[in-house]
Amino acid sequence: MQVAHRRAEANWDSVAPVISASASTGWAARTADLHAASMPQKDNLCGAFWGALVLTAAGYEHIDQDLVALESGTLLPDGPPHPPLPGVEPSVDYRLELGVAPEPQSGTAAAPLARAITRLSRGELEVVGVAGPWTAERVWALLELDPALPLIANIDTAPLWGSAATDEQCRAHLEQGSDDGPPADWSVGHFANPVAVERGRAGAIVTVRDTYPALGGGTHRQPAARMADALTRGDGREGGVLVVVPAARAEQLRQRLEADGFRVGFWDNGTPDIV
Repeated sequence: MQVAHRRAEANWDSVAPVISASASTGWAARTADLHAASMPQKDNLCGAFWGALVLTAAGYEHIDQDLVALESGTLLPDGPPHPPLPGVEPSVDYRLELGVAPEPQSGTAAAPLARAITRLSRGELEVVGVAGPWTAERVWALLELDPALPLIANIDTAPLWGSAATDEQCRAHLEQGSDDGPPADWSVGHFANPVAVERGRAGAIVTVRDTYPALGGGTHRQPAARMADALTRGDGREGGVLVVVPAARAEQLRQRLEADGFRVGFWDNGTPDIV
């Protein structure tokens, strides 16, 4: 495989922290307005979308999807753009020149995205990768670990319910374990932001923030078991969750995750790590 990688110069002097993130407020609530204002992602920059949101919320100025994509070695698919979702127009107004690769290798790999977040925070943030194993119970355990820590999930969207799942369908899953939700909106490797879980007598529902308003206004609900399937991935690739944490707490978090039976590390989602 030949990868054409072109790198522009970043203005490092303009990247500086201005405030400290509050650990006493849930990250999802604290960043709700920023999330709404940041959508939609640019095509193929879903990982960079969340990296930029995490860094901006932590107080770093002059961070956008393009800069995070550049620092992550994001690869755009060669060929003409196509609609990312039914009814959603392509968004390819990239500010920086990014690498290109055949479509199966395009996207953002997990490890370089993690390194980019650390680098752009000047080492104040670290990213701990969680590579599984994935069950419904492990999904909700990770979500209940610390609501102040952002989670970036690298998933296959095919196992998910569609974003139009109703309150009745969610209640039926919680109380009866029913899996009668709408079909998935799309089938693609993707980065999303799980932010909360509600547990019932027979099931658990995860609230997931996404990168397009077309997906439930940017937020949808998923059975925890389907989220586990999305993280396990049935498309021949691997998935996992990036946990963003203050650098001083990173080793403690790794030890806790390992003690809880998680596999700590990054995964191969099919995009080469060229950074």
